[in-house]
Amino acid sequence: MRELELPNADFFAALVVFSLGIIVLWDGWMIWRSTKEIPSLGNLANGGFA
Repeated sequence: MRELELPNADFFAALVVFSLGIIVLWDGWMIWRSTKEIPSLGNLANGGFA
C-alpha cells in the first residue's frame, strides 16, 4: 500500500486562518446589519413603551 500524502501544514494552517477570517467578517456584517432591526427606546405610536 502507498502512504497517504498529506498537504503541507503551512498550507492547511493558512486555509484555516482564511476560513476563520471569512466567518468573523460574516458575523460582523450580520451584527452590523441587525442594528437596523432594533427599535429605538421610548414611547411607541400605539401607546406602549419600548
